[in-house]
Amino acid sequence: MNDQHAVRVIALLTAAWPETELPDATLALWIDAMKDLDPAVGMEAAATLTRTKTWFPRLAEFLEAVSAIRRRVALNAGLVRALPPIPPAGRLLAKARLIAIREVMGQVGSDGTLEQTHTSKVAGCPGCAALAVRVDEIRAELEAGAA
Repeated sequence: MNDQHAVRVIALLTAAWPETELPDATLALWIDAMKDLDPAVGMEAAATLTRTKTWFPRLAEFLEAVSAIRRRVALNAGLVRALPPIPPAGRLLAKARLIAIREVMGQVGSDGTLEQTHTSKVAGCPGCAALAVRVDEIRAELEAGAA
């Protein structure tokens, strides 16, 4: 974070506590402590402190808020990486269902209601049977295109 970003973070904090006056040495210490921070993380930490603290925070409290944000971001990134990938067959099926849903949604009348009388599969319903056939056609087209 450059000095300009650091001053914005401090400005956010002093806006929340307008009675606070920072001496030049303290201001320089805060700016120096923020040199290695991402500006977005610094702003998020300052915003969090304005919601959770009664008094202007100490530099250590600000850096603790930064550490908490970094831990949360790292944890979230780890969780995303830990998720298993969607297998190609699953993507094809999901894509076929999405296309079929969009086609059904295209059957919405000008008054915003479905032209069909229901939205679930009903045994013997010609609309549902046609939709199932169309899903199978789309699935076959997608599988043929993936091969």
